[in-house]
Amino acid sequence: MNVVADDSTFRVVADASVMPRGPLVGEIWDIGGRIRKHPRFGPQVHASSAVLTKPSGRLVVSFLKGNSCPGIGAAKAALLWGVLGDEIYDALADPEDRRIADLIGDELASVAQGAWTAQSNEVAAYRWCDGHGLPARLARRLSAIYGPDLADRMAENPYRILAFSSWTDAERLARAVNVQGDDPRRLVGAVEAVIFRRLDNGHTAVDRTELSAAVMKLLRAPREMAELSIDSAIAEGALVVVGDLLAGAGTAMMERFVVEDLRRRQDLGREQPDFLAGAPDSALDEVLERYQERESIALNAEQHAAVLMAVKEPVSVLVGGAGTGKTTALKAIHTLAEAYGTPVLQAALAGRAARRMTEATGRPARTIMALLMALKDGLNPEGALIIIDESSMLDLPTTYQLLRALPETARLLFVGDTGQLPPIGFGLILHALAHHPTMPTVELTEVHRQAASTGIPAASLAIRNGQLPAFRDYAGSGQGISFIPCPPDDIPDRLLELKGDMPDAQIITALREGPSGTSTINSLFHMVYAGRKPDVSGFCVGEPVIWTVNDYKLGLMNGTLGTVLELTEDGLLVLFEGEQKKIERTGLDALEHAYAVTVHKAQGSQFVRILVPVVPCRLGDRSLHYTALTRATQQAVIIGCCQAFRQDVSSAPSIETRATALMLSLAHP
Repeated sequence: MNVVADDSTFRVVADASVMPRGPLVGEIWDIGGRIRKHPRFGPQVHASSAVLTKPSGRLVVSFLKGNSCPGIGAAKAALLWGVLGDEIYDALADPEDRRIADLIGDELASVAQGAWTAQSNEVAAYRWCDGHGLPARLARRLSAIYGPDLADRMAENPYRILAFSSWTDAERLARAVNVQGDDPRRLVGAVEAVIFRRLDNGHTAVDRTELSAAVMKLLRAPREMAELSIDSAIAEGALVVVGDLLAGAGTAMMERFVVEDLRRRQDLGREQPDFLAGAPDSALDEVLERYQERESIALNAEQHAAVLMAVKEPVSVLVGGAGTGKTTALKAIHTLAEAYGTPVLQAALAGRAARRMTEATGRPARTIMALLMALKDGLNPEGALIIIDESSMLDLPTTYQLLRALPETARLLFVGDTGQLPPIGFGLILHALAHHPTMPTVELTEVHRQAASTGIPAASLAIRNGQLPAFRDYAGSGQGISFIPCPPDDIPDRLLELKGDMPDAQIITALREGPSGTSTINSLFHMVYAGRKPDVSGFCVGEPVIWTVNDYKLGLMNGTLGTVLELTEDGLLVLFEGEQKKIERTGLDALEHAYAVTVHKAQGSQFVRILVPVVPCRLGDRSLHYTALTRATQQAVIIGCCQAFRQDVSSAPSIETRATALMLSLAHP
């Protein structure tokens, strides 16, 4: 990014720990650091501190004509300063002050005063965080929620910070305002801290005994105080009893909404005129027969049942492993719907999964976030069938948002594979729905001949069932699954050799750190392949990259893969799955090398060949290896520790240990 000070322009390099968000044009930042000379871009300030600051003097003109105040521009900003001078600050701070409106109109005055208030709150939040030893990255979220009342609200109850930071930080804030050890705020805060920690691990509910033990440990207090804490949290409404489990109020509300919404859809759908114009099964079968003749395929009994279920049930679930023909069934569903003029919308959580869906079905698909935005902009899916693919990735908040946005007349088909990893976010949707006795569900189990020939479906099924697969000897690029024993420290170098044999292979690993972690592997590959090539902040032309946040302005979702096309003066030009995007320097913190990606990041993608390093780690289980293996369409090579792989495959999948109250809510109307 470029900044201007004293009529001079400086290039500033800052990471997210120093500058938690990219500055907007016209903002004033107080930046400290050292000047270093870059071989291509010359002197640069490497920031060690960066604090958002309110403008003073004529700097307010930069603020008013900048991105924070769209529509005002340089001429109107200069007019305001010329007429009001230093009095402009009082006028900006008081929405009742008419002086700005008299000069530039009510609408633009509202823009300027609103932007000034928002920035003032954010500046105060930056100062508050800095004064209390909290990360600057929290400032924007805190200011958005608490506004000018941040300091007072936190002094009133320091444990409010738990929604944003750690128990340690909350305890430090509490000591500053003399909160005692048995204060009800502290007791309830301890319960909430445990609940937040469990949410980070995917759980939405907890057994009371387990919760009590965790609260005892956090408070360093006897069980009686832990039990009092739980009772206090229930009395205050921070904790909700769901059957024999306890859940945080927010997640309990979301799970209850999901259950009630799905029930309403089922009841309403059965009361409405039949879907597909009430066509009888015989008419539907005729359409399916013509489809099979045209495509030269034959639906098996499972696929046939799945297709009829999807077009007749208001809410239904289609699950199946690799090679079982879910895509073939989806194409048949589209054919039936199109024959009767019924709209079908299809979506997936990740952009790469949506693109795969488009390629596989020949019909447009979008991300769930894009669907939500389209619904907000007026898309009307009344009476449509909504297909959600890769539903194993659906967490509770996303499902909650989706159901709230869709009209109750829209029908839903959740498609996925229950053997895959649970979602990164908290909750467990597909698995709960697929295993509930009242939810119409079809599971595809028959592997198609073409898919079976690669050996991957058989190997993945063995892993899913807790058994070691049959390995083929590795003989270079080809088909099937192989295992190459390798000491952990030798894995990075061995991967370099294997990539020479299989240049189209994607490395997929469980970890970010260590010899088999993405950090180590990506650093090595960058050093070897990039060599002395010109780079921008460590990225070179031709390198694989991955975007790591959701950025709706850029249209990029967390996990989108790309390739660097060009180095620009202000950043990079990257090809993300068929679409070119310019990534400015301030956005490079969201970009990482992707010679290796984690299994979670690869979920929803498919690659012709994959390389999977394996070392002993706490994340290892059969669902992780199953998810990794099913990313490959032709060949998978596992490299590393045989014993670790054997133990992982024999261990229970992480899905079984994720605690949620959704199943209980489904079972108890």
